[in-house]
Amino acid sequence: MRKTPVTLGVLSIIFGALTMLSDASNLITSAIITSATVRSNTMHALPPSITFQWSRDPSPFLILIVHFLLATALLIIGIRLVQRALWARKAAIVWGVTALFYVAISVIVSVITLPRIAALWDAFYASSTPSGYQPGLGIVFATSMVIWVALFQIPYPVVLLILLGRKSSVNDFIAKAKS
Repeated sequence: MRKTPVTLGVLSIIFGALTMLSDASNLITSAIITSATVRSNTMHALPPSITFQWSRDPSPFLILIVHFLLATALLIIGIRLVQRALWARKAAIVWGVTALFYVAISVIVSVITLPRIAALWDAFYASSTPSGYQPGLGIVFATSMVIWVALFQIPYPVVLLILLGRKSSVNDFIAKAKS
């Protein structure tokens, strides 16, 4: 019997837990920053339409919430993979497909919101750093963030799908369930 389910389970637990902590921190930080930014005058350099759209745009929060829920599911699936539960294999395959769709949708939404994110970064840094800030760096930061997130989030679902999608991987679970 291969150790693939246990190894993937441990990796899922680690990845899920770290992602949950990161997402919880990002949700709290984003809520605080958005609230403070909307209440203060730090957005005075932005056109009113961008300021209004940014403060009312739910997509960054929705993306984080969905990501947090995916991480929670991954943590639970990981625990059951370690225990070699047969349903955990099926759930991990569904999670892998869902995670790949999530990454695609997340990248599309991020590309659509990039101009607003870049404008916010440019306005924030231009107002907080009187000299030395190059306008336009916001788009560089926002673009690199989208690329990094996509590259970081694609490999693990693909690995899960490849290793658990094989027909022979069913034996790793059934053998444990029978004994």
